[in-house]
Amino acid sequence: MILGESYGSTLAVKFAATHPPNLAGVILCAGFISNPVRKWGPLPKLLARPLFFQFRPPGPLHEYFTLGHGASEDLKLALRRTVKSVDTEVLAKRARAAIDCDARQEIQQIKVPLLYLHASQDRLVGKDCLNEIKRLHPETIAISIRAPHLLLQREPRAAAQAIVHFLDTYCRQKNSRP
Repeated sequence: MILGESYGSTLAVKFAATHPPNLAGVILCAGFISNPVRKWGPLPKLLARPLFFQFRPPGPLHEYFTLGHGASEDLKLALRRTVKSVDTEVLAKRARAAIDCDARQEIQQIKVPLLYLHASQDRLVGKDCLNEIKRLHPETIAISIRAPHLLLQREPRAAAQAIVHFLDTYCRQKNSRP
């Protein structure tokens, strides 16, 4: 099993497309396989520079896009600490990598069950990303969870229930066949 969250979805898809032995399934969470912000035009690419990331967005703005309304103070603090700990060059490279990513061919090569956990309140990765995945991999099982982009952090129980159901229903079945 491999789980890719956000940009990690692209990496998970590329890995799964190599058909590693014993891979039983793929889980993508609030993820994408090509530029997730293309609808915003050229602005994200222009801003994906180290200089822009030196001007760290205020906590509330970052929280708006990732944690959504109602996040605990502990989670907000953890997010702020994490973002602050990452070098601006790394943040810029990560943003450019997300904008430039393309795993559309690879997703069509996945032969194991694929689950997509859709964060229905995601302000970064829209439903168009899920639609693209389903168009290219029609067997994708999609489950929508009322959560912002950081779905696993905000709704861990709902995500765990969806994952266990996916494993029991689609992945263990495959592995128990003679």
